[in-house]
Amino acid sequence: MVPLSTESPVIVGVDGSPHAVDAARWAGDEARSQDRALHVVHASVWPMVSHPAPPTVPDGHRQAMLDLARRWVREAGNAARAAAPGVEVVERVVVGEPAAVLIGESRHAREVVVASRGLDGPVADLLGSTALRVAQHAGCPVVVIRNSAVGDAGGPVVVGVDGSASSDAAVEFALEYAARCGTPLVALHTWSDVRIPEQETTAWRTFDWATVAAEQEQLLAERLAGWQDKYPDVEVHRIVARDRPVRRLLEAATGARLLVVGSRGRGGVRGMLLGSTSQSLLYVAPCPLAIVRH
Repeated sequence: MVPLSTESPVIVGVDGSPHAVDAARWAGDEARSQDRALHVVHASVWPMVSHPAPPTVPDGHRQAMLDLARRWVREAGNAARAAAPGVEVVERVVVGEPAAVLIGESRHAREVVVASRGLDGPVADLLGSTALRVAQHAGCPVVVIRNSAVGDAGGPVVVGVDGSASSDAAVEFALEYAARCGTPLVALHTWSDVRIPEQETTAWRTFDWATVAAEQEQLLAERLAGWQDKYPDVEVHRIVARDRPVRRLLEAATGARLLVVGSRGRGGVRGMLLGSTSQSLLYVAPCPLAIVRH
């Protein structure tokens, strides 16, 4: 990963929804723990804050909507200050399409924090369109706060490991976060998501699963070795399972402080913006979800 600059702020996108205020609180604590500034950003297009307004828009409408946007940003900023006293908060109202603005902000940010759903309501039933697009295109880690699931402060950090480049970046992000928070890390590696047909059961039972499992244990140990030397104070628990990644990660993340995954794993199709595992977790993660791109 590119070395992180202490000048890179934490960005949180807000839209006046309660979920966005929860995201601001989480982002404030995250910024304070890294001694970084927090930028609380609201972005919208005409007729919210653009100028000049067409003749059909009543007098005062633009100013009223601009005042409302500023109020949303102020409320989220105050929530962040209350959750993380001493954090530097910069409040900004920007003209532009929300996802595009946050993606642009991500080019110089430490991370971008968004709520899974905002005032526009559910898109694709469970996930807001802004959250999905930012997770797909951002140039830095993206943390999605799902439905006020701000995580258990006493829970571990859970990271999915599969040996891919983005997985290695996720391990670094997760270890750095765990070291700052003084919380254990659960490193989970699953190595088979294939359903075995009933007629093949006998043949598969004769396979040397013990040897395969030992090889996967070694793979996980190798992917963690260098990082554990860098973060020796983090208590690391390794889990290797023959299971589907999403199912086992959801199980491990119940009661977790944060779930971290790479944007695309080894099995991802070239050119995909998000792999199947990270995209599925966007819809169902029981705690804050960080998606890290290599």
